Amino acid sequence: MPLFPTRRQLGRIALAGCLALSALALPASPARAAAGLTPEDPPAADVGSGGQGQDLGPALEPGRAARIRRIIPDPDQACLAAGAHAAATAPQIAIEHAAAALAVSPVGAWLLRKASARQVLVCLDAATALAAYYRAELRLIGLQAALGTAAKAVFLAHELAHVLQHPAYSNDRSFPVEDLLLMHRMREATAEAIATRVLWQLRAAGRPEPWQAKLATGYRDIAR
Repeated sequence: MPLFPTRRQLGRIALAGCLALSALALPASPARAAAGLTPEDPPAADVGSGGQGQDLGPALEPGRAARIRRIIPDPDQACLAAGAHAAATAPQIAIEHAAAALAVSPVGAWLLRKASARQVLVCLDAATALAAYYRAELRLIGLQAALGTAAKAVFLAHELAHVLQHPAYSNDRSFPVEDLLLMHRMREATAEAIATRVLWQLRAAGRPEPWQAKLATGYRDIAR
């Protein structure tokens, strides 16, 4: 066996560490055990209002609002602040339903609170070919408008996990391309691990629809 690990071995070690760090080591307690929560699960709590609901203008800096409108032309209609409960339009109601489903999971509720604290906007994007995306520089989550109700929850969980990774783990172009690619894969693997945990908790809580929707996606092998 070589004295020093190879790049492939380093990549595997880094990925394993990244996945391990995606679980929060919280102290166990009788109450947590009774609730069926393992030590790594963040504690459940109510999701705050988190924003201005349908009136997003006051919550957005002028520069950020202008840049978001280049992607989402009507954010006041198509977007909702993460964790908000002031939905008015059909897209906002759809986002609120997806978020409410995730809030049943302790990890999902925690992700929503973190996104709310960072004033992340969740928008339905009618133009994107992607199922979902997170624009870290804009703190913007986009969900494909055509996704079904359960699928919106599936992909929202994944994108909420990305919120915690940025900007600390954004691409640093001073690194070689192969290292940037490895970091990208680590981010995606970690986000998918967290999202899978959220959907498993929903399934255990009697909300299996997002889990079933995941089984119909390209990530079905992870769920299985």
